[in-house]
Amino acid sequence: MFGFGIKKRTREAISRGVQASLTGAYFHPSQIEKYNLNKDASAWILTETYAHHLYAIGCIATHACQNDKWATFDFFVNSALEGIRKSEKKGGPNTDELAPIMFKRYSEMEAHSSEARLNDEHYRESALLVSKQDKSANIDVLTRAFKGSTEKYMEDVRKMFGV
Repeated sequence: MFGFGIKKRTREAISRGVQASLTGAYFHPSQIEKYNLNKDASAWILTETYAHHLYAIGCIATHACQNDKWATFDFFVNSALEGIRKSEKKGGPNTDELAPIMFKRYSEMEAHSSEARLNDEHYRESALLVSKQDKSANIDVLTRAFKGSTEKYMEDVRKMFGV
């Protein structure tokens, strides 16, 4: 019973954490205007931000639940999808459009070495993806924006998981 309680609370934490990201609590869509980019690049900024947040909560949840056999990647994906769906019901992004991109990017971020992630290469990669949509994008500014938003998000996610 106690194990079920932890599992249920973990599912809820992942779901709520994803919802918080998608509401703009850590990077609001209104912030995009300051980058003066075209519509496609602006959409990529949001998508990449969401993907970084998803990756962050995935890493933190994995660490917090590393000794729990039920805490599989499928468990994480299902919990995250629950959060995306709940967000969509409240006017958030479309689950069927967003989820495949987010989980593809999750896999790509996971493929980076630990050293590459410590050197912020995954944030830079996101900035480069945005710049493919609008050549005027400032790679360094966007890299810092992705990192800053994700670090704020991670602070709160760590509190949810007690790590």
